[in-house]
Amino acid sequence: MYAHVRATGGLCIADEVQHGFGRVGSHYRGFELHGVVPDIVTVGKSFGNGHPLAAVITRPEIAAAFDNGMKYFNTFGGNPVSAAAGLAVMGVIEAGGLQAHALAMGALWREELEVLQERHALIGDLRGAGRSWALSWCRIGRPWPPPGGRRLTWWSPCAAAASFSAPTCRFTT
Repeated sequence: MYAHVRATGGLCIADEVQHGFGRVGSHYRGFELHGVVPDIVTVGKSFGNGHPLAAVITRPEIAAAFDNGMKYFNTFGGNPVSAAAGLAVMGVIEAGGLQAHALAMGALWREELEVLQERHALIGDLRGAGRSWALSWCRIGRPWPPPGGRRLTWWSPCAAAASFSAPTCRFTT
């Protein structure tokens, strides 16, 4: 995909809001699972662990394109408290071995999800890594709705996905 986008002059953007900070287990950034290097990376939410903090990471020549004389102001941007929160979160991830924990939990989740998938024809494709997984719900081989009247309000055979991810870390006092 990246090669096709770049061939047309486009930029590749990796949104690491859900999958960054070691959540995929084997890598610190989700895009690394695919062996690609994006032009722009966005991070947020988990970066501040509840503190409003986000970042856009890019190459100098791309950043320079935004230097058009218009100044941007944000109350939370560039202050020492936000910087300290981000550094603390990354420190907890490293010191707590949370990336390795995500890898171990991901292996356990895969095993358990595969058991459920074998048991229930309703579960289609499983995809994910670490603490970030998605599964598709399919109606292949089963009457719909399932016994007991449980039903989803949206439906597209084998296209609808349920996705879940667990928090990477929490601060306690």
